Amino acid sequence: IDADVLGRQRTGDETHVRNLLRTLPGPAADAGLRLAAVTRRPDLVPPGVEALELRARSQELRMAWSLPRLLRRLGAALVHTQYAIPLRAPCPAVVTIHDLSFEDPALMSSRDRLVFRTVVPRAARSAARVLTVSERTRHDLVARYGLAPDRVVVTPNGVDPAFRPDAAPADNARNSLLQAPFALVVGVIMALAGAGVAGTRP
Repeated sequence: IDADVLGRQRTGDETHVRNLLRTLPGPAADAGLRLAAVTRRPDLVPPGVEALELRARSQELRMAWSLPRLLRRLGAALVHTQYAIPLRAPCPAVVTIHDLSFEDPALMSSRDRLVFRTVVPRAARSAARVLTVSERTRHDLVARYGLAPDRVVVTPNGVDPAFRPDAAPADNARNSLLQAPFALVVGVIMALAGAGVAGTRP
C-alpha cells in the first residue's frame, strides 16, 4: 500500500489509507499475504503492517523512479495507490480514485488540476482495477475515460470507530440530535463552498 500520505494532513486521502492499514492486517494474514506500507512516516504505520520507509525529493521522482525500484526489489505482487500509479510498475496496480473534483476549476489551482488531469486518466486506464467510493464516481470514470464498467469497482467508505452512538443518557443538548432522524454530511469541498472559499485544494 502506498502510504505516502500519512502525516501530510491530506484530509480524506490520509484517512482512507490510515483505515486500510488499520483494518487489512487480519484479512491479509488469513489470505497468507504479506502487507507492507511504503511511507515517509513509518512511525505512523499501525502494528501488523510492515513499514517500509521511502523518501524522495518530489512526488514525480518518487512515482517515476523510487517506488517502482522498491517494488521491483521487494518482488511485490500488487500495489495499491490513490489517483496515480508508478511508472513502469513491475506488478499489477490497483488505484483508488475517490472522485473527479479536479475537473472543476473552482476547486483547486491550475497547476494541481494539470497534474491530476495528466496522471489520473493514465492511472485509470492502466490499473488492473479501479476502486471508487460511489456509484456516481464510477459512472463518471466510465463515461469520461472510456473504462470498461467491469474494471471499476465501488468500495464504499466504512465508518470510523469514532462515529458511534453516545452511550450517555440523551437528556442534554449534546445528545438531543440522536432523538430524531438526521443526516451528517462531512466534506471539505462543501465546507469550503459554504464558507465562500473557492480555488482551494482540499
